[in-house]
Order: sequence, then C-alpha cells, then structure tokens
Amino acid sequence: MVLGALSYAAPLFSVIVLLVAGFGAFHWSVALACILITIGAVIAAKDMLFGRQPKEAAAAA
Repeated sequence: MVLGALSYAAPLFSVIVLLVAGFGAFHWSVALACILITIGAVIAAKDMLFGRQPKEAAAAA
C-alpha cells in the first residue's frame, strides 16, 4: 500500500527536476498537473493518512 502511494511521487519529482535543470518551462498546466498528482496521492494514501474507522463505527454512522 505504501509503495502504491509513493508511486505518485515519481512523476512529480521528475517534473520538478526537469524544471530546476532548465529543460522545461513552467506553465499553469504544469502547476495543475502537480496539484492533480498530489490529490491522487492523498486519495491513494487516505487510509494511511487518516486511519481506518472500525467497522462498528462505520456501521453506526
């Protein structure tokens, strides 16, 4: 589960490295892509970040 959540970091880091190295131009679409990658990582890791609810509490809600 951790490996799956961390796999979202690879494209984000590669974009950042390319921008810092001067091989890419920063554009609003790059910022949007980074935000969407981060949102996907948070969704993938929601159980690790926010914890799981016990089945009894989930059934009562």
